[in-house]
Amino acid sequence: MAELGPFQAAARLWLKTHRDEATVVRVVSALGDLIAGSGGPRKAQEARWLSTEEKVRNALARLREAGKRGEQLLLITLTVKAAQLALGPRANVEFQHVQIAKMAHRLASGTHFRSAKYRTLSRYPRAEGIFMRLLGQTIEDIAGIVADSEAVREVAEAAGGRLDAV
Repeated sequence: MAELGPFQAAARLWLKTHRDEATVVRVVSALGDLIAGSGGPRKAQEARWLSTEEKVRNALARLREAGKRGEQLLLITLTVKAAQLALGPRANVEFQHVQIAKMAHRLASGTHFRSAKYRTLSRYPRAEGIFMRLLGQTIEDIAGIVADSEAVREVAEAAGGRLDAV
């Protein structure tokens, strides 16, 4: 995670600079709609038994419940794609999707409840399998409209990534 810090900061700066562009506004809105239209979240204990598509909807519903916005999913996509461009591995889209999903999943993944006997209990749905690939692909399909090669290169360069080998 530490190596992503400069890329996250550069992605935030890039988004701040391009926030008012029509394409960025539409993509952030579409990502927000993706989160908003995901239905109600299920408890982490139940998530294990859901189908792949239901797990994706549940992860997005958890993001909505936690108050996350489309802008955050765009920042994640820019961060991951820029880091992958600068640090590698290259040309592995599946790896990229899983990394996007991991970062999104960490924003709001657990179920927390109070118990008289155990104080606060926390349960986290497993972040594994094809569900993670599909979650990342779902986010990247929309965010990738803005997080194109030009934007990703700008973020990577602003983060100080070495692109001379690319």
